[in-house]
Amino acid sequence: RTTDSVHIIDFKTSKYEEDEDSLQLPIYCLLTKNCQSKPVTGVHYWYLEKNDHLTDREIPDLEKAEEEILTIAKKIKLARHNIIWD
Repeated sequence: RTTDSVHIIDFKTSKYEEDEDSLQLPIYCLLTKNCQSKPVTGVHYWYLEKNDHLTDREIPDLEKAEEEILTIAKKIKLARHNIIWD
């Protein structure tokens, strides 16, 4: 079935599954949301070494993800600033 939407697939070459709190898929979703007009209707990992099918994940809460990413970015900026001026 064809839809006018986006499914994000993150190909993984590691044997290990991504942590539940990984920000990789939320970042991809935010980029997709802010760079084009089609909605994201699915997010998946594809562990190439492990299986031959997609591992579905829930579409992340983008407000929460954006807040978390901005918090981390501000901490990095502050740390870099402190390193430069120390």
